[in-house]
Amino acid sequence: MWLFILHQLEQLKQKKYRDEYKEFVIEGIKTIKEAIEYQQEIIHILYSPEMIEYNMSFKAQEVTKEIIAKIADTSTPQGIIAV
Repeated sequence: MWLFILHQLEQLKQKKYRDEYKEFVIEGIKTIKEAIEYQQEIIHILYSPEMIEYNMSFKAQEVTKEIIAKIADTSTPQGIIAV
C-alpha cells in the first residue's frame, strides 16, 4: 500500500496529477500547521526523524530521509510533508 501512496505523492509534482487527484504536497512544519489551523483536509503527513524532531499532536507516518527527498519539491527539504 505504501508503495502506491509514495508513487501517487511523486506524481503530484506534475500539474496534471494535481488536477486529476485534486491534491497537492505541502512542505515544512509551519505550512502544515497553518493548513491544519485553517481546517484544510490533510490526507497524509510524512516525516523523517533523521531530519526533524516531530512532537505534534496529529498523526504522521515515519519515513526515511530518502523518501522525503524523493517526494519533496525543494532542494533542501525540511523533513516533513503533507498532502
